[in-house]
Amino acid sequence: MQAEAVALRGAAARAAGAAATWPEVRGHVLSARVLERQGLDGRPLFVAEVRYLYNVHARTRQGCWTGAPLSSRSAAERLAGRYTVGTKPWVAYNPANPTETTLGQGSLAGLTAALRRLLARAGSSSCGGADPRMAG
Repeated sequence: MQAEAVALRGAAARAAGAAATWPEVRGHVLSARVLERQGLDGRPLFVAEVRYLYNVHARTRQGCWTGAPLSSRSAAERLAGRYTVGTKPWVAYNPANPTETTLGQGSLAGLTAALRRLLARAGSSSCGGADPRMAG
């Protein structure tokens, strides 16, 4: 298990480095909300989810970003609150696959993308359908 964790950390570092070099365009926030999930220990976790539009190669696409799971609903609400409808955040996209995106700039975008991939590998859904425990 420890070797697997080390391998995942290495993969995350490589992914963060790659995403930090992705081109960026301005997006347009469609919605931001907080989802409630159950942690492995049974306690609630709160995740900010932001849906946005962005344009790459003269094609408008829709993206979705999820923050790291937080134990505090108010912290997740503050994070989601940074992305009010109509806000124009930077969207970093993978030039080899423009549907792969993350919000942010520079290394923060890379770290976010890497964390999102790790959570997906661990079985966490990102920007999925309706969650019955959804808030906001």
